[in-house]
Amino acid sequence: CLVVMHLNFKSVPHLASPGVLSALGNSLAYTFALCLPSTCSSQTLEHSLATVAHDVNYFTSSENLTIEFTVSGTDCHTNVRPSLDTSEVLGIMVTLGFVIVVIMSTIVDLAINYERTREPSKCERAIIAFSLYTNAKRLLNSSSTEDTIQVLHCLKFISIAWVVIGHRVKFTAQSPLSNLLKLASYIDNWSSMIILNATLSVDVFFVISGILNTYVYMNKTIPTRKSTLSVLASYVHRYIRLTPAYALMILVTATWLYRVGDGP
Repeated sequence: CLVVMHLNFKSVPHLASPGVLSALGNSLAYTFALCLPSTCSSQTLEHSLATVAHDVNYFTSSENLTIEFTVSGTDCHTNVRPSLDTSEVLGIMVTLGFVIVVIMSTIVDLAINYERTREPSKCERAIIAFSLYTNAKRLLNSSSTEDTIQVLHCLKFISIAWVVIGHRVKFTAQSPLSNLLKLASYIDNWSSMIILNATLSVDVFFVISGILNTYVYMNKTIPTRKSTLSVLASYVHRYIRLTPAYALMILVTATWLYRVGDGP
């Protein structure tokens, strides 16, 4: 079982400034693991640790420091794997079906490109839409046209790098550290501002998405002057593009994804 030990304090002036304590939520958490017989449940372990914490808090109450242990049932694992339920089977079947469609679409796409004697029909274009080969070429294409907004590439790179660095620091802070109180001094340092404000990188992606949607919409609307129909068509187009991928990701996350990183 994974146990989270919370060190709750009201004021520890020799450790950090009040602003840092407020940023940390007046609490430090340390996660550790315990190997127990399978007959011990998470509730039993949490009750036993609560008894220990009660005795410890009796001696530390004068220091304005209390200890609390929490154990989640989802963080306790045994060698016995639970059987697949209906939702997990459905999620696996849908995912495998999508993978098969992608493979078949890629095979058809490669066959058409190998012949190069005719243009693909409408039905073949619909199949090729799932091709890994064609979509990879589009995603990795670095060529520019007169309609390309070059500055957006720079914003994309900065945002991606910002997200990667922010998550790397976050995962490091959540892992077992030799001294959690170093986080307090890190927050006080001006150089940490770019990491602590890394959530703004997501806002940049929203800005880029809004610019591109508006740019494409204006390019298609101004020549035709059909603004009402274009607005409806743009919403339908975005819904068709985003919903299938979003629905598949929700299905995978809600069903069998937790088993990928699960285990004792």
